[in-house]
Amino acid sequence: MAGAAHAQTTGTATTDLNIRSGPGPEQPVIGLIKAHQQARILGCIEGSLWCQIDYRGQIGWSYSQYMSLKAGSGTIVVREPAHVAGIPVITYNPPPTVAVAPTYRPEVVAFPPPPPPPVMGPIPTVVGPGGPGAGAIGTDPLATMTPITPPALVGAYVTANVLPSYPYPGEVVVGATVPQTIVLNNVPDYRYQYTYVNNTPVLVDPATRRIVYVFR
Repeated sequence: MAGAAHAQTTGTATTDLNIRSGPGPEQPVIGLIKAHQQARILGCIEGSLWCQIDYRGQIGWSYSQYMSLKAGSGTIVVREPAHVAGIPVITYNPPPTVAVAPTYRPEVVAFPPPPPPPVMGPIPTVVGPGGPGAGAIGTDPLATMTPITPPALVGAYVTANVLPSYPYPGEVVVGATVPQTIVLNNVPDYRYQYTYVNNTPVLVDPATRRIVYVFR
């Protein structure tokens, strides 16, 4: 009788069958019964197709609809395992929930935002070797100068009336101041004067002696 009971509680997988940690498709898979391999059915839940099995020493849960049992000279699918003789009805007690210690997180120290950059005042003028008004070049001439666009006739006059070029100690740019030693020349019916510095013709405001246009 013991042998018959053992044979009756041995199921054969009809397909590759997962072994899960609990009764339910949401439970983690912990093993696999290959098709046509056998596992012992330890018991099934009343009104459920989930049964606890022992497969080569691994205890888990499998879906009994994919298992068959020997019945006389044939086999039957375990469709209602609780009504199959030799298969006990069992209940499932989920494992107790283990309290997980909170993860230590270091305190986040919030630093205040950096202060805004200071507002810079007017940039002082760097005086050249000739002193103020004699070759002094501003560090940022474009900050206070707006370049002009001379008429085409003015450009034609300046380039047609070439003058001897003066050496200039700095960069020839709009806003730079030409020294007093450089002679400025009139343009007919025009407010600005012109000269040649470093072989480059420029227009100069005679009141400030600053370059207002560079002919390139």
